[in-house]
Amino acid sequence: MSREIRVAIVGCGAIARHAHVPAWLNNREAAIVALCDPETAAADIIRDRHKLSCQTYRSLDDVLERERPDVVDICSPGYLHVEQAQRSLEAGSHVLVEKPPASTAAGAEHLARLAASKNLKLGAIFNYRYRDLIVQLKQLSVEGALGDLVKVYITHHGPLIFSEAPWLWNEKKSKYLVWEFGIHFLDILVHLLGPHERVLHVLPFEQPAVGHTTDLEVSIAFAGGAVGRLEITSDSLRHSTHFTHIQAYGTGMDAFVRWFPPLLRTTAGQLTPMKAIGDELKAAWTIGQKLVSGTFLRERNISHYRTIDAYVDWLRGRGTYPVRFEDILPTIRLLEEIGRQVPSYVRDESAEAERPGAEAC
Repeated sequence: MSREIRVAIVGCGAIARHAHVPAWLNNREAAIVALCDPETAAADIIRDRHKLSCQTYRSLDDVLERERPDVVDICSPGYLHVEQAQRSLEAGSHVLVEKPPASTAAGAEHLARLAASKNLKLGAIFNYRYRDLIVQLKQLSVEGALGDLVKVYITHHGPLIFSEAPWLWNEKKSKYLVWEFGIHFLDILVHLLGPHERVLHVLPFEQPAVGHTTDLEVSIAFAGGAVGRLEITSDSLRHSTHFTHIQAYGTGMDAFVRWFPPLLRTTAGQLTPMKAIGDELKAAWTIGQKLVSGTFLRERNISHYRTIDAYVDWLRGRGTYPVRFEDILPTIRLLEEIGRQVPSYVRDESAEAERPGAEAC
């Protein structure tokens, strides 16, 4: 593929508008040739904001037939991903899929086999692996600076679900807290600790006033001997602050990550006041530089730029994409096992997570 890579964006919501489209436009080897969304206004907003001359469509089938894109980038509601990815692969397009890449391991395996049979490249967007702090934390682990990781604890408190897209409010379809929200942090655990051995406990909290499972605590034993823990909430009625903390405990050194202001602190023994002050000054300096240089807003989504650039490199034969469907099966299997223990997800087994609905392109 020596010419410009022709990309069709399927699903024109916030993630496409703020992350995918700017990332594709930033890559000089790609061009967006189609926007697809059943709500034409959503596609028009993207086209107008970024001054695109591409066609807009309401139907994925029309995109595949008329545009024959090299790549279909799927940013639609998660429960549509498997069906849309399959149609795109069958039409001969490479496929990149936002999270969740599939809602079952069987669905992910099926797509991986289909892509391999057609010699097409199928990748997932697990962009948190490309965030600065996670890249640095992973590098410390790979280099052995932390020794052997024995525990990784993640706490994330986010906003109420109703601040998100309306399609997510249907918990039976979106399985929001695990498959659309917690997936990032569960994948970080797998990224750092490898495949899991067993889920030790799942403690979901269903908030009657909200009508959703809004809080979840999970403990996981990993095959390498480490233990991972995730405590996550999307209920600002019960938690007043929004924050993300990651605590990685190793035999050689511990690492502590704070999302904002961005901070990665490594410590062995007692933390001294001077080191704590120095770390905070460094975090403030990093944010200040980005604000003064005007790069702060762009770099909020830098992980998507890096993910899509890596995918383009894979298409061009410049290395292997590390988030192929074959590579992320351990994360999907973990999500599936946890999801089976959330009562609100399994209460109505007739709701097929991967059956296309009214929002389908």
